[in-house]
Amino acid sequence: NGASPGETQCSVTLSTKNALQTPAGPTCYLRPGSPEEPNLYYTNLGLMNLGGKSVSGVTVAGVEGTISNGGWWAVNSGNGALTPDAPVKFTLDGQAVEFTLKDCLRTQVQIFDGSTPSL
Repeated sequence: NGASPGETQCSVTLSTKNALQTPAGPTCYLRPGSPEEPNLYYTNLGLMNLGGKSVSGVTVAGVEGTISNGGWWAVNSGNGALTPDAPVKFTLDGQAVEFTLKDCLRTQVQIFDGSTPSL
């Protein structure tokens, strides 16, 4: 706002606009910076719009992922199983949310930091 450091005043207005511009409900994302071409051996995924729940695990084509930085999950198949139709299963608070790898959205903006958030 161009003001010098310190306190300032502002006003806000409630609207129905979604600042993240994402679909309703849990949404799978490929980590920003992931290769543009499909990688059959490695992927990095995240799940957002969880209503405060936390992801406790992910599998892609039956291969378990490991948590990496920023709440992303790294999956290394070692066998070329990560095709676009590979099943993706996120586990959160005892529930499963399922997609195919091609359902995961690609964005170029990382919208969370190095903590492990409840998204």
